[in-house]
Amino acid sequence: MIEDMGKLDKFSEDFLSRLSWNKKSLRTTFKLSQEATEMLASLTEAEGSTVKDFFDNFCLALLFAETPPPWELKEQENDPLLTTLKDENRKAEFSKIDRQVRKTYVISQTALTMLARSAKQYNMSRDAFVEYIVRFSRELLDKQREETRKKHVEAFEIIKSRSAELENSLEELKRLLDEGDPIRERFGTVCIVLDNLYSAIEKELKDGTPINPNDL
Repeated sequence: MIEDMGKLDKFSEDFLSRLSWNKKSLRTTFKLSQEATEMLASLTEAEGSTVKDFFDNFCLALLFAETPPPWELKEQENDPLLTTLKDENRKAEFSKIDRQVRKTYVISQTALTMLARSAKQYNMSRDAFVEYIVRFSRELLDKQREETRKKHVEAFEIIKSRSAELENSLEELKRLLDEGDPIRERFGTVCIVLDNLYSAIEKELKDGTPINPNDL
């Protein structure tokens, strides 16, 4: 127990000492591929955030991955970010990417410092490291979206089967209860909500339109 508390104290001390975040905005220029600049634009648009937010969030995630709490050490050994950063073959791929686009962004002072430090730590140039994290983030987002899509396909089938049952139940209630009966009216509202949800999921699976809870 004492040993565990010692590990926890050390983690807290190390993590907090590195978490003195300077949010001061600085302009910096990265030399990236055209594809990476487009990916970065789509990533920030998808999250409704800024490029500064993107780099702050990524650097914070990297900091946590590199300094995991004692109770997560085993899980962090398989962290996909660290795994690929340590993969020399993967890093070699990035050295071959044609990065000809010079793009200036506004990021925080701490993020800028961490990018330079991490690039050196993983034996990459700063711009190659930025190219990597943008592509990694895009791959991760695409993977998450695909996993969500698969789950929504299953959810759609469940709701589809229940929708038909509810419609039949509503018809039975209409025959049993008078118009204006609170039970009949409330059940009708449930059917409308479910029908809206059904349509929203169907549209999402068809053309990728995100489900807006306010429209349900």
